[in-house]
Amino acid sequence: MCYEGLYVTAGAFGTRRTAEKFLARRACPALSLHSLPKAATWESAIPAPPGSRVVTWPGTGHFLHLERPAAFAALLTQWLMESLHDGAGTLPSAERERS
Repeated sequence: MCYEGLYVTAGAFGTRRTAEKFLARRACPALSLHSLPKAATWESAIPAPPGSRVVTWPGTGHFLHLERPAAFAALLTQWLMESLHDGAGTLPSAERERS
Protein backbone atom coordinates (compact mmCIF):
# COMPACT_ATOMS: atom_id res chain seq x y z
CA MET A 1 0.00 0.00 0.00
CA CYS A 2 2.77 2.47 0.84
CA TYR A 3 4.57 1.84 -2.45
CA GLU A 4 1.33 2.27 -4.38
CA GLY A 5 0.55 5.54 -2.61
CA LEU A 6 4.02 6.93 -3.16
CA TYR A 7 4.73 5.82 -6.71
CA VAL A 8 1.77 4.35 -8.58
CA THR A 9 -1.46 6.25 -7.90
CA ALA A 10 -2.36 9.49 -9.65
CA GLY A 11 -0.66 12.43 -7.96
CA ALA A 12 1.93 10.24 -6.22
CA PHE A 13 5.05 12.14 -5.23
CA GLY A 14 7.56 9.38 -4.49
CA THR A 15 9.94 10.19 -7.33
CA ARG A 16 12.47 12.95 -6.75
CA ARG A 17 11.32 15.13 -9.62
CA THR A 18 7.69 15.04 -8.49
CA ALA A 19 8.65 15.47 -4.82
CA GLU A 20 10.77 18.52 -5.66
CA LYS A 21 7.83 20.16 -7.45
CA PHE A 22 5.50 19.28 -4.55
CA LEU A 23 7.88 20.54 -1.86
CA ALA A 24 8.67 23.75 -3.75
CA ARG A 25 4.97 24.69 -3.45
CA ARG A 26 5.07 24.74 0.36
CA ALA A 27 3.52 27.92 1.67
CA CYS A 28 4.43 27.51 5.35
CA PRO A 29 7.83 27.15 6.97
CA ALA A 30 8.89 23.54 7.40
CA LEU A 31 11.16 21.80 9.86
CA SER A 32 12.74 18.81 8.12
CA LEU A 33 14.66 16.27 10.13
CA HIS A 34 16.82 13.71 8.33
CA SER A 35 19.01 10.84 9.43
CA LEU A 36 21.13 10.94 6.25
CA PRO A 37 23.21 13.97 5.21
CA LYS A 38 22.56 13.19 1.52
CA ALA A 39 18.78 13.52 2.02
CA ALA A 40 19.21 16.76 3.95
CA THR A 41 21.45 18.19 1.22
CA TRP A 42 18.85 17.30 -1.42
CA GLU A 43 16.04 18.97 0.52
CA SER A 44 18.16 22.03 1.29
CA ALA A 45 18.45 22.64 -2.46
CA ILE A 46 14.65 22.89 -2.85
CA PRO A 47 13.15 26.37 -2.43
CA ALA A 48 11.40 26.72 0.92
CA PRO A 49 9.52 29.50 2.68
CA PRO A 50 11.40 31.76 5.09
CA GLY A 51 11.78 30.15 8.49
CA SER A 52 12.25 26.67 7.07
CA ARG A 53 15.05 24.58 8.49
CA VAL A 54 16.72 21.29 7.53
CA VAL A 55 18.43 19.33 10.32
CA THR A 56 20.48 16.13 10.16
CA TRP A 57 20.82 13.60 12.98
CA PRO A 58 23.29 10.99 11.70
CA GLY A 59 23.06 7.54 13.22
CA THR A 60 19.30 7.58 13.67
CA GLY A 61 16.66 5.64 11.76
CA HIS A 62 13.16 6.31 10.45
CA PHE A 63 11.67 7.23 13.82
CA LEU A 64 13.93 10.02 14.99
CA HIS A 65 11.26 11.42 17.30
CA LEU A 66 11.06 8.05 19.11
CA GLU A 67 14.80 7.45 19.18
CA ARG A 68 15.65 10.86 20.64
CA PRO A 69 12.38 12.19 22.15
CA ALA A 70 13.92 14.85 24.41
CA ALA A 71 16.17 16.20 21.64
CA PHE A 72 13.25 16.13 19.20
CA ALA A 73 11.00 18.05 21.62
CA ALA A 74 13.77 20.61 22.22
CA LEU A 75 14.42 21.05 18.49
CA LEU A 76 10.72 21.42 17.68
CA THR A 77 10.15 23.86 20.54
CA GLN A 78 13.15 25.96 19.52
CA TRP A 79 12.07 26.04 15.86
CA LEU A 80 8.48 26.96 16.73
CA MET A 81 9.62 29.74 19.05
CA GLU A 82 11.99 31.09 16.39
CA SER A 83 9.20 30.93 13.79
CA LEU A 84 6.80 32.86 16.00
CA HIS A 85 9.48 35.38 16.96
CA ASP A 86 10.43 35.98 13.30
CA GLY A 87 6.81 36.34 12.28
CA ALA A 88 7.04 33.45 9.81
CA GLY A 89 4.63 31.36 11.83
CA THR A 90 2.33 34.08 13.09
CA LEU A 91 -1.21 32.83 13.45
CA PRO A 92 -4.30 34.91 12.83
CA SER A 93 -5.62 36.18 16.17
CA ALA A 94 -8.58 33.75 16.24
CA GLU A 95 -6.27 30.76 15.80
CA ARG A 96 -3.73 32.11 18.28
CA GLU A 97 -6.38 32.17 21.01
CA ARG A 98 -7.25 28.50 20.43
CA SER A 99 -3.62 27.34 20.61
